[in-house]
Amino acid sequence: MEEFAIKNIDSPRPPLLLQFLSLLINDATFLLDEAIGLLAQIKQKEREREAAGGRFPRREDEGLFLHTGQLARFHITLGLETIFALRRVVSLCPHLVTHPVLVDRIACMLNYFLLSLVRVGPKQGDLKVRDKSTYGFRPDVLVLEICKIYIALGLDTGTDQQETAAAFRRAVVNDGRSYTTDLLDQALVVLNRVSNSSDLPKNFELVANALRAEKVAAMDDEADVDDAPDEFCDPIMGSIMQDPVRLPTSNKVVDRKTIYRHLLR
Repeated sequence: MEEFAIKNIDSPRPPLLLQFLSLLINDATFLLDEAIGLLAQIKQKEREREAAGGRFPRREDEGLFLHTGQLARFHITLGLETIFALRRVVSLCPHLVTHPVLVDRIACMLNYFLLSLVRVGPKQGDLKVRDKSTYGFRPDVLVLEICKIYIALGLDTGTDQQETAAAFRRAVVNDGRSYTTDLLDQALVVLNRVSNSSDLPKNFELVANALRAEKVAAMDDEADVDDAPDEFCDPIMGSIMQDPVRLPTSNKVVDRKTIYRHLLR
């Protein structure tokens, strides 16, 4: 199915496996993003309740608090199951996952959620609700699963995977929103603490080292193209186009992966 999907990736009707992966990434992003937002709301309400002496002043506030908790549990449960499924799928079709149509989306998603789970700073306490089990929140499991995806896609395990691993690492370090080298260090600290296997932190460290090297190379490339003319930049994403395509109706030129992103929404 992976080979068929790649061969027919430019088809007017996207291959089923491509649609499935796109929906899986969309679902994981939506569910976990909602879950993190709801947990932050719960933490704020817990602070307000404590400031009021351990009880909400109005009955409606208590009802809203319980309802928010139910919503959080729903999104967390489905989000975790979606990440489980994604981790299993990516190892079966790494060439499709690291194709330009998908690789930026999955890399940005992983970076964002890993940052949300392991970051150090003033926002770290937003997810530290009083009773995680009430909401099914298992941040250690989420970190483990996300790191396993980094390893599955970013670790060179043979000649066949060198190209896909390089594409994934390039997408990870090009994410200007969430990726930092500190993120890798923080993730490794958490991984060493929660993992029952010594191989998992070791393999993640190998990926982290490769990502650091990739970032150095990317910075060198950025220096070379900083003054690139506007016609070489995608008008929507603002990045240098890798595979420019002229649109027949508007006659504008955009990067092919921008078209893919639009078609798969």
